[in-house]
Amino acid sequence: MPRAAIVLWLLLASACAHSPSEAPATPTVDVTGNWVGTWVTDDHRLTGSCHLNVKQDGTFVTGVLLLTGVVPPQTNGYIDGTITNDQLTLARGSVSASLKVDGNSMRGPISGLAGPATLSIQRLGR
Repeated sequence: MPRAAIVLWLLLASACAHSPSEAPATPTVDVTGNWVGTWVTDDHRLTGSCHLNVKQDGTFVTGVLLLTGVVPPQTNGYIDGTITNDQLTLARGSVSASLKVDGNSMRGPISGLAGPATLSIQRLGR
């Protein structure tokens, strides 16, 4: 094999290689279930309720989100999300959230509402 072909092959092989740090982290939690709670803006002027019904399949999460209060109309409906370690990231329309899972509770920032807000929810049953 000519030297140039070997160098090209090595370059292509190294470009395609993935280090372990690039692989998605395996979820350490299962968020499947029904969740309820509240959201409140950081200035505490606005608040509302949250209902979340999700199913987890590996690192992927799908489900339905219902928010009440001062929220954009496209907020409610089907969501897609991902789990990395104990962190759930989800999105629906202009709304997105990054929630830390702690047993049967989740909490974290939610954007796309009437201002920066925090979402706190608990799992129903288990």
